[in-house]
Amino acid sequence: MHSKYKKSIIKEQGADIQAELQKVFDSGCIQNAKGVVSMKSSSTAELPPASKFAVKQESAKNPGKFRYWFFDGRVGYMDGGTFKFLSGKWSPQSCFSQVKKQQSDKDVSLTKQEGGWKKREDINDTQSNIDNPQMYDKKTLPGGEVLYREKFVGGITSGLTQNQQIVIQKWKDKGYKLKSELNPEEIKGWVSILVSPKSEGIFSEDLVMYQNPGAVKADDISKAFNNAMQLQTLNKKTCKANIEAFYLAWKKNMKFEPSIHGPMKNLVQTCSDQFDFKGLFDKTDNYIEVLTGRIEGGPPQGSQWRLND
Repeated sequence: MHSKYKKSIIKEQGADIQAELQKVFDSGCIQNAKGVVSMKSSSTAELPPASKFAVKQESAKNPGKFRYWFFDGRVGYMDGGTFKFLSGKWSPQSCFSQVKKQQSDKDVSLTKQEGGWKKREDINDTQSNIDNPQMYDKKTLPGGEVLYREKFVGGITSGLTQNQQIVIQKWKDKGYKLKSELNPEEIKGWVSILVSPKSEGIFSEDLVMYQNPGAVKADDISKAFNNAMQLQTLNKKTCKANIEAFYLAWKKNMKFEPSIHGPMKNLVQTCSDQFDFKGLFDKTDNYIEVLTGRIEGGPPQGSQWRLND
């Protein structure tokens, strides 16, 4: 019984070590690593838990040659037919710390880029001014790094993700600028607009952009607004036909490519939102009731046929 219990403990230790080495591999702190591998002994004796698994690393200079990083800090390699160990040792914990620092440095860099935040040493101002909440905002990152930003010129300064860049560029094409691109006098005089609130989840804070009031022409605004309205104004008779076609296609479980189904669904949704079909001597209103789930028997939540209520 004692022998079986001891073997069980060894197996558990081996599994834990394998899992820890997998974390090391996943962290990427051992460059050119190929994965966690099982090690074999040339003798019949069972390997101790710390020697059963290792992170296998291929040499960048000599492809086809490998080193093996063990959880107890040893690093070994095959020399001819003999397995040898290097004199130095490594620490899995230091490996994690290295990755954590790299991630922290990256977070600082991206936060500075997106929101115009700076480290204390990069700000040429007195400490009393920096400590004044009327003059500076303060942000503490998860890694403990503290950043500062002038309150007067604070805001999104750059897009990091593709979606962020698309939103900013779309508004720049219309003549708008980011707050960081204006001087203090322009900030007070230019017209601001909330482009993307934080609640949308695109930016880490509200994205506000600015336009020179001298460049704003009332006629251009009116034309653009009216053109947009015309594109979204539909014919009620046509809408009835579209809603019925969409309903019948759902009932018959017909299949369409996304490029066909998607625009049609958007069109039917717009029709449903714009018109009231009650009182008509047809079933249009009933179709909408079913497709939106207001009455039972329609498409379930998440279905491509389900309309918004």
